[in-house]
Amino acid sequence: MKKFKILMALVGVISLIILTGCNSTEVLNDDSNIRFGNNPVNASIAHGSPTGLWFMLASGIGESLGRTYDGSLLQLSPGDNYPNFLRINEHTMDFALTLTNTVYKGYNGLGQFDEKHDNVGGIAVFYPSMLQFIVKKDTGIKTFEDFIERKVPLKFSIGIKGGSAHTALQDVLAEYDLNITDLEDWGCRIFEKGIKDTGELYSDGVIDGLWLIAGAPTPIVVQMGVNDEMVMLELPNALMSNLKNKYGFSDYLLPSASYNFQVEAYSGVCVYTMLTASLEVSEEVAYKTAKSIYENTEYFNSIHAALKRFSQDNILEGMPIPLHPGAELFYEEIGIAD
Repeated sequence: MKKFKILMALVGVISLIILTGCNSTEVLNDDSNIRFGNNPVNASIAHGSPTGLWFMLASGIGESLGRTYDGSLLQLSPGDNYPNFLRINEHTMDFALTLTNTVYKGYNGLGQFDEKHDNVGGIAVFYPSMLQFIVKKDTGIKTFEDFIERKVPLKFSIGIKGGSAHTALQDVLAEYDLNITDLEDWGCRIFEKGIKDTGELYSDGVIDGLWLIAGAPTPIVVQMGVNDEMVMLELPNALMSNLKNKYGFSDYLLPSASYNFQVEAYSGVCVYTMLTASLEVSEEVAYKTAKSIYENTEYFNSIHAALKRFSQDNILEGMPIPLHPGAELFYEEIGIAD
C-alpha cells in the first residue's frame, strides 16, 4: 500500500510537468520556492570589529539564512564602513555592512569618491545612528551656528580618522568653506579618538564634548550628563537639508527626555547601517538573503538593543541606492517595492 502511494505521487508530479509543458517558466514565477528552490546559500560578508555590533549583525544574517535555507554558510570577514563599500564594488566580497551616507556618496561619486562606484545594490536597512554634537553647558554655546560664528575654542573628540563621524564633520565644515585645520587655527583642540578613549578623555577633564554618530541615547553621553550639565547643539535647517540632499543623511527625531539634559524632542539627522551586495552576486542569492532577513525580523530584535525597532515595515527605510535586482524581485513580490 505504501509503495502504491509513492507511485501515485510520482505519477502526479510527472503529469504536472507534462501539463505545464512550454509554460513552465510562468509557473516558476508564481512561487519563490519553485523559482529558486530551497538550496542553501553560500556567500561572504564583510562586517566590522570582531567584537562589535556589526559582527553580531553579520552573524545574525548568517543565522537567518540558515533558518530559511537549511545548510547555508555565510563566511564572515572583519572590515570597516569605507573599505567594506570598496570591497563590494570590486566584488572581493559578496555582501557587506556599510553606512547609508557612505554608500550614497560612493554610488554617486561624491565627497571622498572621485568617481562613481555603482557595482552595488541594496538588500536591507537595519538601524539608525544619529549625528550628535554634545558639549558642556558652561561653554556658553547652544547651536552649531554659535560655534562657527563665534569661533568658540572647544576641546572635543571627533572619532577615529576616516571613521563615520570624522568624515561627517569634514562634510559639514565644507558647507562653511572650512576644514579641521581652520578649527585648530581658532583655538580648538581636536582629538581623533574612538568612543572608549573619548569617554576617558572626558572623565579626565581633557575635553569639553564630542562629535559622534551613534545610536541614541548613547551610553557615553548618558554618563556625561550624570555629572555635568550638557547641551546638544542644534543644527541649522539649511545644513540638515544639505546633509540629506548631498551626503545621504536622513531625518531623525530624538524623543524628548532621551537624555536627562534634553527636555524636548530633538530634530536631527542620521545615517543607517545597511546591507549591500555586489551586482555580480546572483539574483538567487540576493533574493534569498533579502527573504531570510525579512522573515526573521523578530529574531534580529533579540540580537542587540539597536535592532529592537527593526521590522518588516522599516526594512527599506533610508535606502540610498537602487536595490539589487534579486532583492528588488523579492520586495516587489511582497508588495513593498515599486
